[in-house]
Amino acid sequence: MAIKTKLLGLVLVFSFCAWAEEAPTVGDFEACFNRNKPAYVTLEGVRAIAITPTRAVSFERPRSFVKYDPFLNLYVLRSTTPLSPVPQNEERALKKGEWLASVSHTSAVSIGKLGALTSGLDGFDGFDGFTAKATRGAIVTGVCCDMYGVARNEGNFIGNRYLEHIVAYDTVYYGDVGARFAQQDTHIVVTHVDPFSNSPLRQGDRLVRLDKKQVNELQHVQETFLFSPKDTLLNAEVMRAGQRITLSLHVKPRRLIPLAQETYLEALGMVFDGGLVLRRVEANSLAQTQGLEAGDKLLQINTQPLKTPTQVRTLLGALPKNQTHHMLFDRKGFHFFITLKIPQQ
Repeated sequence: MAIKTKLLGLVLVFSFCAWAEEAPTVGDFEACFNRNKPAYVTLEGVRAIAITPTRAVSFERPRSFVKYDPFLNLYVLRSTTPLSPVPQNEERALKKGEWLASVSHTSAVSIGKLGALTSGLDGFDGFDGFTAKATRGAIVTGVCCDMYGVARNEGNFIGNRYLEHIVAYDTVYYGDVGARFAQQDTHIVVTHVDPFSNSPLRQGDRLVRLDKKQVNELQHVQETFLFSPKDTLLNAEVMRAGQRITLSLHVKPRRLIPLAQETYLEALGMVFDGGLVLRRVEANSLAQTQGLEAGDKLLQINTQPLKTPTQVRTLLGALPKNQTHHMLFDRKGFHFFITLKIPQQ
């Protein structure tokens, strides 16, 4: 009888997939809970979700873990016994307005629609019109019960593409090609270039093709770089001053996670907060050898006053190369200078 009931539930799920334009009900997702329940596990004293047969993720701090990703606020755990991960689907294939539900380990269901997939590195995929606040750590599923991500309990969720990426590495790793991009109409344009990265890109370049594919969406470009393995070489075509140029982009580890307060001075061992106060100074770095300490505040470079990380990135990209520049810092009312040189690329 139990087998017949389970089969009936699956038949109802697959039948519902055929007419999924109608609003689903909580009952429609009961089979999803039963199907995905084995993926909810307890490892190292915390509730987690199996992503692969050997790795799981959790928002709770476990007794031991492989790594913690501060961008996603997730812990990656390793299991010594085989896990039963949820069948995952491609969330980037979803369209705005498609039905989704968050289904927790207690079978609590909240139904709504996809608001939008994030278009950059400043947010996460969003919910729209959910019947209740999604439970943090709940599996986000569609009407066919496949997993699209994990709810963050803030009206959005972490998509499978990020989950698959973080469980693939033992340390926090995101790829970088030494530049930042913005969407301008249907064009992807380089807005900043890290002067310490040796990137062949230049501010104002318009990205046309990436790995022989035409690009017009910022999300695709950003995530191609983020998720590419270290030392990958990506072929790119850009428009620069009216000419089409072919470049080879070398993917290196990103110095800071997405959403961090980036100035490009991280290459010299300086990590700032949003007010340009040093959060930390890396050991054995140029910043340390010049005597900088956590708490020092950057005031200006040469004669240019600075207040935000974006202003620093913009200024560094415009400074003459292979020349000495002066950085003014404040330490509890005491002002002092250190020197800076932008390398010739």
